[in-house]
Amino acid sequence: PRRAYALYHEGRVLAQQGTWLTLGADDLLVTADLSGLSAGTHQVELEWDVDDEQARVTSMNPGQVRIVLEEFFTREMPVQVKPEGEVPIGNLVGEPSASPGLVTVEGPKSLVQLISEVRATISVTDQSSSIDDEVVLVALDKDGEVIDDVIVTPNSVRVTVPITIDEEFRTDIQVIPPPI
Repeated sequence: PRRAYALYHEGRVLAQQGTWLTLGADDLLVTADLSGLSAGTHQVELEWDVDDEQARVTSMNPGQVRIVLEEFFTREMPVQVKPEGEVPIGNLVGEPSASPGLVTVEGPKSLVQLISEVRATISVTDQSSSIDDEVVLVALDKDGEVIDDVIVTPNSVRVTVPITIDEEFRTDIQVIPPPI
């Protein structure tokens, strides 16, 4: 995938005064050709250009950058559904499920290998009936920290959480007539 990164650079541009006054930072383009490179560390030449035919780049700094390329890695993982919160007294939360139950995680190998679970978190707070909802997935490491820069496909799943009445819970209320 194509990505843009911030790069601090210095360059000299040659242009007529009329052209110079219309140039801005968005008119400078810096590219690095990574085609044909394998996983590993590489020094890559930068190519500079100006988006105006009346101007040209005469010098640039840096002229190259160090780039680390990683193998793109794919793995299937089960979805872990985590209900959060409390249902009202007298209700029970059943075993939640996700559909689909397996998702694909892909990205740089070092990040994908850090993932310990793909989680769908759903609130059951104050729910007295079963829940059936679409939930966005999050990739987490062993410490429960979110791992960004990976792709989870699909990025959301249908989560079902059965909520039932606790048959053992009774609320027998005795009404005593007021004294006459």
